[in-house]
Amino acid sequence: MKGLLSDPLLLQEGLDVYKQEQENEIRPFRQRLEVVDELLASNTVQLERLLDLFLAGDFQKEILIERKARLEETIRSLEREQAYLIARLNTDVTEEVENAIKEVVAKIGVGLNVPKMNLPLCGKL
Repeated sequence: MKGLLSDPLLLQEGLDVYKQEQENEIRPFRQRLEVVDELLASNTVQLERLLDLFLAGDFQKEILIERKARLEETIRSLEREQAYLIARLNTDVTEEVENAIKEVVAKIGVGLNVPKMNLPLCGKL
């Protein structure tokens, strides 16, 4: 442990391994987010087209209302999933976080090199 805390290269290797593991873990979330974004865009376009059909009066109102409700529910569901995925993806180790970790570890590493002082016991003053 002391080696990790006092060796910047060892620390960097550990951070690199951790970031790679994180990237492998979140890759499916990133891919799913791309799909959700596309589905959201598609369903939003469909909802806009539905409004155009309603305004043109080409279809029965009941059919359009039912389709509108289904599209709105789908969009709400996709937005919830999108929010979840974005929150999950925001757990990456950013450069700022990595630098903060390095600073803290450097301070701890310096503290580990301080020689132990022989302090008198409290009862023997």
